[in-house]
Amino acid sequence: YHGFRFTGAGACTAMPCEGPDAKIPARMRAEVPIVREAHGLIWLWQGEAREDLPGLPWIEGSPVPTRRNAKIEDVWPVSFTRIMEGMQDIHHLPFAHRKIDPFERMRLDPTHTEIEHGQDGVARIHSVATIRHEHEAPEKGYTFRIDTAFPGLIRLGFDDSKLVGTIVLCPVDAERTWLWACYQIETRLGGVIDRLVSELSLWFEFRFVQPDDLRMTSTSRPQACTIADHVLVRADGPIAAWHKLRRQRLGQHAHEHDPIAAESDDKLRAQA
Repeated sequence: YHGFRFTGAGACTAMPCEGPDAKIPARMRAEVPIVREAHGLIWLWQGEAREDLPGLPWIEGSPVPTRRNAKIEDVWPVSFTRIMEGMQDIHHLPFAHRKIDPFERMRLDPTHTEIEHGQDGVARIHSVATIRHEHEAPEKGYTFRIDTAFPGLIRLGFDDSKLVGTIVLCPVDAERTWLWACYQIETRLGGVIDRLVSELSLWFEFRFVQPDDLRMTSTSRPQACTIADHVLVRADGPIAAWHKLRRQRLGQHAHEHDPIAAESDDKLRAQA
């Protein structure tokens, strides 16, 4: 609001209050973050500048904004850790979303989770799980495919459905998280119909499903949780894997966030 002008590299080129002939001090510079524009989003690197920056935390095949799909964004009063756990948690469905799926499918089996360390420097969690009735065959259940690009991108796929979703989560502060979602359904009719069906699916998700998750995650304590705050089971494989990557990334600072680090590592080895 003073009319100063800067180049994309941060150098000041004009200070109107001092006139066109003013000598611009060398320290009159803007701090320029490292950003990239891709997949319909702007990505910010907050660490120190270096030549070997990792690739973007992206999952191949994740929907990006087009005229044939739908997107939404919101800010939830939930910590980044809690919302990441909730988005990767499948076996809460028959309890937190009973009004959506009243069929009481409670057994999560089979389920498989693995971590992939990509050559681009991005770690990805791949998880496939089938939720079913206790006494029915696995092929009779409903299979979810959740791929997570650490730390905050999730690709959702649903078996026997052409619905695919991308969810990106970014912490605003310790108690709030920015959420962006893009849903895509490809029908045989294509074009406008694809867009309408995608918008309807996204509207239904955030009108009837996600409010349950918001209540669930916002009332969980503690909000800024670590693996030490949980007792995980086999069905929590994606959550255990995410916390394992988080501890690896925190590295030498992990103990500042988790005072019982040794116990946490034991839990991860036992349950991941």
